[in-house]
Amino acid sequence: MSGTGNSIDADQPMVSRMIQDSLAYWVDEYGIDGFRFDLIGIFSYQEVEKWGRALNQQFPDRNLLLYGEPWNGYASDPKEAQRVRYGTTHHMAQEHVGVFNGAYREALKGSNDDTRTGYMFNNLDSADAGWSVYDGMRGSAYDPNDSRNSTWFRNFAADPEQSINYISAHDNFGLWDKVYLSLSGNVVQNSSHQILSLTPPTSLDYAKRVVNFGMGMVLTSQGIGFVHAGDEFLRTKTDNEQMSHPDAWNFGAHGGTHNTYNAPDSFNSIKWQRRADNAATYDYFKALIALRRNHAGLRMPSNQDIANYLTVSRPAEFGGQLVTGFITYPQDTHQLFVVYNSGNNQTISLPAGDWTLVADASGARHQTGLSGSVVVEGTAVTVFTQPR
Repeated sequence: MSGTGNSIDADQPMVSRMIQDSLAYWVDEYGIDGFRFDLIGIFSYQEVEKWGRALNQQFPDRNLLLYGEPWNGYASDPKEAQRVRYGTTHHMAQEHVGVFNGAYREALKGSNDDTRTGYMFNNLDSADAGWSVYDGMRGSAYDPNDSRNSTWFRNFAADPEQSINYISAHDNFGLWDKVYLSLSGNVVQNSSHQILSLTPPTSLDYAKRVVNFGMGMVLTSQGIGFVHAGDEFLRTKTDNEQMSHPDAWNFGAHGGTHNTYNAPDSFNSIKWQRRADNAATYDYFKALIALRRNHAGLRMPSNQDIANYLTVSRPAEFGGQLVTGFITYPQDTHQLFVVYNSGNNQTISLPAGDWTLVADASGARHQTGLSGSVVVEGTAVTVFTQPR
């Protein structure tokens, strides 16, 4: 059952077989190494598990990954308990099936289609906001003994690769549009989320810092980091990029930039000039991706490794604004100390020894010989390393 009106019943044996054979053909004939399903939540997890198992048995050297959205577009489904949801994802770990982590997304940015904000805007109003970030840094690791386990509980990943960490994708506001709108004043939207009026943000510098902060957390969390095309240079889906005018956010009778699947190219195309116009943001994304690639401790392969080698803290003295991670993964050449700070600059204590600052709000850094107390910037991810 799909809320988008296009359903297919993979519980029918030959429908399931058709999908499985099609996936195998794409891998064999075209060398595809992964599949992203739109609304994978319309399928029973047992069928998706079967497809993943068949693919990995047939192509054991391909390291294949299947992932998708673990929801169904708001449809009512009599087989809800059997469908791919957070609560059933752990069953598919051996088959390398993952899902988009919408819980972490919303903890970071807030709502998808309006101005309500989350942790990256320093909004801690929700009792669980900071703890959701705490869990997200750990890869939303599944614990079979957690009494909170349910269909939509945020800690669902039996392996880190099952958590696709992201802030924006093809649906809803893009990252820059979400930040710009949330920092605007006097925003009025109708029931279709169209923008009727707004007062532009007073500081685009702060808005860009929030973008970096959000993506910095995605790229330093356990799991798979996902970057929507163009977010790295502040892609906007507003028409003609006139973001300060309400009409630029809307198209057609009922459309708005929160959902542009039926909008023209003027909304959906990538404007490559923004790559040059927003070089600093692009460089930040590039630096954090390089940091992630250079340090195996930021992408540990199992929940057992995370439990053994990552200590996450949320110190009470900072009012929930700081989340820290101390990584001692033996397959990395360095230990890492990662700090998320949603508030103002704060003085913290580093773990024992001398540390090197390698990333802050500006991107890549190299400041050696740090020990004891240091100041970490607000609205920023700060990363320190120490040779093993």
